[in-house]
Amino acid sequence: PMERVRWTRDFFQALAQYRQPLIAAYDLHFYNWNIDHPDDTSTQFDQDGWDRVIRGALELGEVIDQQWNLMQACLATMPYPESSMDSRLTKVDLVMGEWGNWHGDAFTARPALRQQVTMRDAVTSALTLDILQSRCDKVSMACNAQTLNVLNSLILTEDDATILTPNYDVFMMYRRHQGARAIQILPEADNPALHVFASVKDGHIMVDLVNADMTSAVEAALTLPEPVRPAGMQSLSAQDPHACNTRSDPDQVRARQVDVSDIPEGREITVRLDPASVNVLDLAMV
Repeated sequence: PMERVRWTRDFFQALAQYRQPLIAAYDLHFYNWNIDHPDDTSTQFDQDGWDRVIRGALELGEVIDQQWNLMQACLATMPYPESSMDSRLTKVDLVMGEWGNWHGDAFTARPALRQQVTMRDAVTSALTLDILQSRCDKVSMACNAQTLNVLNSLILTEDDATILTPNYDVFMMYRRHQGARAIQILPEADNPALHVFASVKDGHIMVDLVNADMTSAVEAALTLPEPVRPAGMQSLSAQDPHACNTRSDPDQVRARQVDVSDIPEGREITVRLDPASVNVLDLAMV
């Protein structure tokens, strides 16, 4: 962590010593490293391994805030150019060029860096996307690493087969946040396993509810500022958190629609979340 701080500070301080180039963006890579436990693989892990990888993913929020604050502090000290033909560097976007889980067995995989995707990866992908979306004022672009066949993939191929991983479902479930406005909704009870993000667009509040507990279901009790009507819910989970999609069983882990017709409209909404699950609740404003 200290190297990351020194690197960014030294980089921008060095820029201040010379004529400042126009820089569009500063690229932060964040791999959630899981390489120090040989018995922990992309598909085989225990409770400690689950908790360790979840904690690693959650560190991203602190990293983004730290880097953003460093950048703003350094940009504020940029000297004014001597010539009116030169520009002063005052704004640089923060982007995340690569992010995702990196498990140790990817190093020995053939093809190289091929890595399966279980609910552990789907949960951390959802947590990462929610961290990024909640900081949409700081991060202008972010790229999952990688989309196809390697780390944290959305799609795996095997000969002529195309396999959609659980991460694919997470990205499809989260599509409706595009172009929306981020808002803050806090659950009533303080449950460290429950993570919430929400956005509003076109009269709908889309609420991401991630249960990061490997084995226990949780109830999410939400209080809204205005009455809402539950309009739908998608849930991604598996009976076994080690489950993954393969050529022989390509749909073992798939998002499903959840019936919310029995949840009354109002300002207070309560939903049950399966263990190790990613959920998106659609609330229509009334």
